[in-house]
Amino acid sequence: MTHVWRLPSPTLMVRAIHPASRLAFFSYSDTLVLLQWDCGKVWQLRTIDQVVDEEIWTGITDANTFAPQPGLPKCSVFDTDMPCEHIPIRASSHFFGLTFRGVSMSEAQITPGGRHAETRVRISFLAYDILRGLFHYRVSVLLPPTAATDGIMHDEPPPHMSVRLLAVHRLAQLYATTGEAATNVPRSRSGFTPGSRGFVSACFMGRTGKRGVWIERRRGSMQRNVIAFSTALDALGEEDAADDGLENTPGGRTGGQSDSETDQQDWTLHSEARPIDGRVIYEVNSYDLRDDITRCAFAEAMGTVILGNRKGDLKLL
Repeated sequence: MTHVWRLPSPTLMVRAIHPASRLAFFSYSDTLVLLQWDCGKVWQLRTIDQVVDEEIWTGITDANTFAPQPGLPKCSVFDTDMPCEHIPIRASSHFFGLTFRGVSMSEAQITPGGRHAETRVRISFLAYDILRGLFHYRVSVLLPPTAATDGIMHDEPPPHMSVRLLAVHRLAQLYATTGEAATNVPRSRSGFTPGSRGFVSACFMGRTGKRGVWIERRRGSMQRNVIAFSTALDALGEEDAADDGLENTPGGRTGGQSDSETDQQDWTLHSEARPIDGRVIYEVNSYDLRDDITRCAFAEAMGTVILGNRKGDLKLL
């Protein structure tokens, strides 16, 4: 039997399909639409309450779900919203000086906490900025317990979300901020040198967030490179230690606001981050735009890569 569900706009783009929860994610501009296809229920959520000039370009680029919480990476912010009619819950983390054009997320790793303990959720994602390069982030969310330990109803605390930068692949270079070079060289408005090494056209993160691929084109070259990487073990170890410290520190939770926004701003100013250790696994020449690789997918366990170009061809590596 075929079911047809009417969506609120014909311009919606499919962002994700989650078979386990029977949810499909659609979006246009700053609006997210969730369809639960087993019962036909549709939620339409605005992710910006009052639009200001800087948020006009903050459109949704991808969506995912973990536990009851859908995660929404946008151009310069990562949100979590619960589509609940009575108790909306939200946490945000802003990325200073960054505008993401594409995002790919891993599956959520959930550590259940039960009725009296917090549930820990982790998810990794790749995001690329057309000027700055490719960024690898880890999102950690602590969800409040489902019931109070004393049997008395209390005000439920908001979830705590921490977003940390694990590694980065830089394309544009920062100007010097100190010394004689900083005063003698004219600077652009972006704060970056005018010559970029190239740009990223697509990226994909594996299911567990430990491996991924991206497509890169070098400036002045017709060659497109497919680059694969594995997450550094020391980066994952630092992330685990940071999460344990947050969970075990009294008063360590802050109501829904990420505690890493200062770190993100420091990276923009000082360019300090672990580089992504990528290796070129495939090369293709594109003599016109029709052979440009615009889509990629990656089976992390098997190492299989699928590429799609602008003219509709698929390649299996």
